[in-house]
Amino acid sequence: MDKPTMQHVVLSQRPEGPASENHFRLETKPMPVPAQDDVLVELSYLSVDPYMRGRMDDVRSYATHSLGQHDGERRGWTGYRVAQRRF
Repeated sequence: MDKPTMQHVVLSQRPEGPASENHFRLETKPMPVPAQDDVLVELSYLSVDPYMRGRMDDVRSYATHSLGQHDGERRGWTGYRVAQRRF
């Protein structure tokens, strides 16, 4: 039986000017198994707002740099459901 997977959209190149799909790549990774007292959530919605574009630049900012790290995570408002839990 195949192991479950999940997909990540990753910033692969810093844009100069407007961001386009060429600045991102889609990665498939193994689905993690929740440890004891953890939950695994399935993302349903992600808010990608205009202010986030400025956080992709490699400049000093008041904001957390993980938002603009090359190959780093992005944060945004989300809607999700609990897919698995272990309590």
